[in-house]
Amino acid sequence: MRRATACSLLLLALAPTAAAGQGPRLKVGEKELDFGLIMHGQKAEVKVPLSNVGDEPLVLERVKPSCGCTVASYPQRLAPGEEKELVLTFDSRERPPGYQSFRIAIYSNDPTQRDLGRYCTLLALRGEVKTVYRVAPHGAYFGEVVQGLANAKKTILVTGEEAAAAGFSAKLTSQLPDYLRVRVVPLPADAPRKGVRIDVELLVDRAPLGQLDTFLDFETNITVQPVFRVMVAALVNQRIAGPPAVHFGSVPRAKGALRVAPIERRDGEEGIAVARLGYDATRLRVQAKTISKQRVELEIAVLPDAPPGPYAGFVDAYIDDPHQRLVRIPVYVNILPRVRVRPAALLLPSAGNPREGFPLRVAVDKGRITAVRAEPAGVVEARLEEGRIRVVPGTEPPPQGAHLVLTTTVPGEEEVTVPLLAP
Repeated sequence: MRRATACSLLLLALAPTAAAGQGPRLKVGEKELDFGLIMHGQKAEVKVPLSNVGDEPLVLERVKPSCGCTVASYPQRLAPGEEKELVLTFDSRERPPGYQSFRIAIYSNDPTQRDLGRYCTLLALRGEVKTVYRVAPHGAYFGEVVQGLANAKKTILVTGEEAAAAGFSAKLTSQLPDYLRVRVVPLPADAPRKGVRIDVELLVDRAPLGQLDTFLDFETNITVQPVFRVMVAALVNQRIAGPPAVHFGSVPRAKGALRVAPIERRDGEEGIAVARLGYDATRLRVQAKTISKQRVELEIAVLPDAPPGPYAGFVDAYIDDPHQRLVRIPVYVNILPRVRVRPAALLLPSAGNPREGFPLRVAVDKGRITAVRAEPAGVVEARLEEGRIRVVPGTEPPPQGAHLVLTTTVPGEEEVTVPLLAP
């Protein structure tokens, strides 16, 4: 009984030390943050104390706000016992007025932080953005526009009784790109609401292809809210367009894969004449099929004997059209080899020479391993076994660049290398 009591007391004495643990430990001043009430167009700054209460260096790998309107400035490293500040800056110009709520994810090397998976600490940032006028809609959102067609136009109304009472006026301060025209017009005196009208015109033929996102900043004569921002967004397409990209993911070699990429007319005209196709014939096979007067489908196949490894390239469809000659489609695929080795690289011990060695597990699809050798010769002993290769380290660590060479009967993978790494 006395022995049990003594053991219990010993465990209780050790418990605080075990709870504190070893390694880096992140302590956050507050996890629930509030920047209060600000006017639209202003910025709010919140400072959060961070400290390392552990006994090893704490590394903050990244701090990721859930909204692009918030920027984080933070220390990358804290010594044991050190305290520094995380500074969060919220820019209200990039958000509509009203209540705001965001998450801030801190990724560190503290394994006890588990708010969103291991090594992650979550903070909540809240506040309210007030405005003395109303912007409707909040931006000039054009949706999809097609080059070669008419320019697109949007109208935004900026109104408010409180602003109108002060004789509200607005002036564009942003430097306009050559594909935008903007005009600010005061609303008529007899209009039901007081304010200004903003006319935004998108010159489609000058706009860059793809997703377009930009901001227009305006200066006002209202002291409490001197600026506001309007977003301009559009998806600019060609007259004849394909998908943004074709993603195959991981494809086992010798099996291949097939994807269909539609090419469509967006300008209302008829006919898509594909004169020829350009692509990497060592990895892909592409055929064009006419589906309708406005649609052609490209059948893009990964060849069964394509070289293994990741590939990023293009399929080019050359069009017989006076306004547009080319449709280019990016293609991404990772072709898995038929010879698979686990682990992909072998880390050898710094000391000792275990004669039982370390196993490399090898799987071969429709083939076999015929030989294995080390380069440089003698750095390790390697021998073939059933379904694996046994590697016995030498007395010295492997030099940089040392590797195993596996000879196989698999076409295109006749030799497979496995790096040998020193600790």
